[in-house]
Parts: sequence; structure tokens; C-alpha cells
Amino acid sequence: LMMDQLPQVFLADHALHLETDSQLISLGHRSKTNTIESLTDQLKNTLANGISRKQADRWRRRWFRVYAFRGQLLTLKTTQILLDNNQIAYDDLCADPHCLLRFPFQIYNYPSVIQIILFIMREILIASRHYFERINKGKQLQQSSSLQSDMICIQDVKSKQLQETLVHTQEALVIQILLDVLHEYKKTACLPAYRELQGVICSFIHQMFITNPVLAKLVHFQVNS
Repeated sequence: LMMDQLPQVFLADHALHLETDSQLISLGHRSKTNTIESLTDQLKNTLANGISRKQADRWRRRWFRVYAFRGQLLTLKTTQILLDNNQIAYDDLCADPHCLLRFPFQIYNYPSVIQIILFIMREILIASRHYFERINKGKQLQQSSSLQSDMICIQDVKSKQLQETLVHTQEALVIQILLDVLHEYKKTACLPAYRELQGVICSFIHQMFITNPVLAKLVHFQVNS
């Protein structure tokens, strides 16, 4: 999934983050790769030793600038560091988006880093829709040669309904995990830290509800059940 394939609402939401550094654009391929490695090395250091608030904010700004021209690669490298898994592929994230949230709990102490993780989550959820659409179309092509036209139409409807249900379930699960995290974080964090994290996470959830109002009902049902 390339930048020009992302829905405009996604890009508009993050236009302020995707400011591009002219010096970064002018760098060669090797230098850009080194820039990504530098960012991921800093993330490794954060996981191992912690980082100051000022450093975390500076890292966040650099990350978004680099994302503007190496988005998918930076997403994958960042996720591999967060999950301590160099084998995970982009399609693995698309098939199971909520696995992105299996990073160490102490990362929630850095709202600047959480902003990046939730930005990645938005990207992955969008890419996940394309991923399942691609799989669905592949299955339809295999079945079309052996089924009559009426049966094909019925199968198409069922496949699309199943796909939408799966996507909604995944997105609702992500929201539920984040709400549970807030509940746990509140038990140990000071009030200002909790409020800051709450603002970051609730802003993300609010945008998801705006994009897909069905999620609000689904999450409400899950909470009550």
C-alpha cells in the first residue's frame, strides 16, 4: 500500500505530521536507509533504557518526516523493533492488525511514541481492508469457473458481508484493547500522565468512530457483554 493509495481522510488527518524535510528528500537511497536505521536504533534504546520527554518528541518529529518518503518500510521496521520480531512481514500486520499493540507496556509512558504507534495502526487498518479485498477477489476468481452466474452473485454478497464483519471485528478489538490499556494505566500513573495518554488514545478512537460509526455500537455492545 503506497502513500497515493491511502484515503484522503487519512492523509488530511495527519497533514501536520507529514511535513517533509527538504534535506531528507535530497539524500541518496543509502543515506535514507541509514536514517531509518538511526530511528529504529533510538527506539531500541528507548525500550532498553528509557528516554526523556524532549527526546521522545524530537524522535516523533523525525519519524513523521522520514515516513513521508519511506512510509511502508519505516512502518515495518518500527513494528519489528516494537514487537522484537524481525520475521514479521507487512502482510502479517494486515492479517492481524491488533498484534501491533503487543509491545512492552512501558511504552505507554511516552505519548509521543504512542502517537506514532496509533498512526501506524491507522495505516495498517486501512491496508488490512485492501488485503482482505485482494484475498476475496482471488477466491471469487477461483470459484467463478465452476459456478453458475446466480450462484456467483450470492457468493459475492456473502463474501463481502463476511469481509466487512471481519474488518469491523478487528477494528472494534483494537479499540477495546486501547480502552483496557487506559483502565490499567490509570491504576499506576499520576493523573497528568494518565490525562495525556487518555487524550492521545481517545482522539484516535474518536477518529475511528467518525470514519466508521458502526464501530461505536459494536464496542458498546462488547463492553456491556
